[in-house]
Amino acid sequence: MRWLAAPRRTKSMVDNDAKCQVVTTTSPTTRNVVDVHHTSASLPQRQQNTVFRALPDDILVFIWELAIFEESKSGFFPSYDHLALLKISAVCQHWRWTALNTPSLWTHIRSRFPPDLLNLFLKRSMEAPLNVEITCDKYFDDNLHPSVDGDDLMRKVDKFSAKLAAILRHSNRIRFLSLSLEAYASTIIDSRLAGANCRTPMLEGLRFHVTSDLGLWAIPNVDLERIVDAGTSLLEKFRSPLLRELYLDGLRAPPDYIHLASLSHLSLKFNDVEKSVEDYLTSILVDEAPLISLSLDLWSAFVISQPSGSTANRLHLPHLRVLSLKAPFSQCMHLSAMFSVESLEELHLETRQSFIVVHELAKLLPRNPPGESARIEFDADLIRLEFFNMTEGSRCDSYKKYLFSLNTQFSNDSTIYILLGILKSHHFPNILSVDLRSSGAFDSGVTRALLSHFDTLRSLRIHLDRRSTCVFPIEDAIGSSLLRSPSSPLRSVQSLTFSNLTVKIPQAMPFLLELSTVVHERTKAGLPPLILEFENCEGVTDELLRNSGLKR
Repeated sequence: MRWLAAPRRTKSMVDNDAKCQVVTTTSPTTRNVVDVHHTSASLPQRQQNTVFRALPDDILVFIWELAIFEESKSGFFPSYDHLALLKISAVCQHWRWTALNTPSLWTHIRSRFPPDLLNLFLKRSMEAPLNVEITCDKYFDDNLHPSVDGDDLMRKVDKFSAKLAAILRHSNRIRFLSLSLEAYASTIIDSRLAGANCRTPMLEGLRFHVTSDLGLWAIPNVDLERIVDAGTSLLEKFRSPLLRELYLDGLRAPPDYIHLASLSHLSLKFNDVEKSVEDYLTSILVDEAPLISLSLDLWSAFVISQPSGSTANRLHLPHLRVLSLKAPFSQCMHLSAMFSVESLEELHLETRQSFIVVHELAKLLPRNPPGESARIEFDADLIRLEFFNMTEGSRCDSYKKYLFSLNTQFSNDSTIYILLGILKSHHFPNILSVDLRSSGAFDSGVTRALLSHFDTLRSLRIHLDRRSTCVFPIEDAIGSSLLRSPSSPLRSVQSLTFSNLTVKIPQAMPFLLELSTVVHERTKAGLPPLILEFENCEGVTDELLRNSGLKR
């Protein structure tokens, strides 16, 4: 997603906030920072030269945004740490003035805010587009929580309804909306919003999450029907012709609600008994749909009828770039067979501990992936294969990539076995550079098996995740025979990098001496030189490299 900064406020817009100066000699606490922020800031005297005025305001605001950024719990759009923002705006008069003069800083609205803080953010954001998170907890259900008496329950409902009404008074400028509702709460909220103005003409992204501690399967059918009706009614209330991103979690939207003409991103998580996922998908998806990203999650659903996997009536999605499937392996394979996606750039599978048929999985990897570089990453939970141009950061139209990821819950050895099985039937003659990444150690036999699929390597990097606690001896990564053998995939390599590996003496000394011999032999034979690099390798010193002949 992209966020556009709102126009800066003019001096006249903030005169009401420029009456007094913030003075603090101690780090502000959570409570007094909120209290202080309700006071206004006086106009800073521009002639004063301080370190706080050394940066232009737009750069200062950019630094703030990086400092207060946090991933929202909804996972829908990034958010800001509102307490950090309040503290920043209370540091000094100049910072306060700049913060109040930047409406885009105040556009991340949460229903969990206390009423006074909620109104403060709505006021400070002026006319900037809003990113709103509305969260309703389980306390709405009196039957599930008998310790909450009726009067107390209604007070909580009234308090939340008041905050919801305050947010909806600005519904015309909501750009991204995340609704996370406890199942029973959705019925109360829907009734409270009857007749309310919920028009969201600027809405571009909607996330709707319905959850229950009981699990939707355990809710009585009568109640479940009311919950589904309420959820559908809420979806109808927040219709928008500009909607391009839709994320539904626990709610099956009617097919006529999902308008593919405007959607580019669609994510569906099924939480109920599903007679046929295939029938539902074919009722909402059509050939030539403009979808760019599609995510399907079946891990919380009970699927009665498996997709047929027939290729006779495959849905043609020519614009789809990202496909994410979360389900047992067999269901992932059936679902992937439903779509014709010749322009796919990313395929993500989450199969967890389900049984994997490796030769079937290998068919999902393209025979000729684009690019000249490959990044192979693996650990106990993840396999990630990425192919891309060497000019990875280029924004030109010629840049192409392909990313395949598999999320499992196996051991590291099992993951390596699956990875080798995926690559077994593939050959990559156009790949010149390979980056091997792992969170655990592996031996040179694994390296040889992985690199046997690449004939023309010019560059190899072996990297151990810095967060890993394991020790990866450098001599285990590559055997000397790999560098000397005329049939080795490394026979033409010109750059070899070891990253975060461990060099222990005397164990590593024979390997380092062998490396030195290979380097000098290539030079004498008039071959392209072999350039060695050691990035953050524990135990590597200039003296060690000189003693082993790798540095003069």
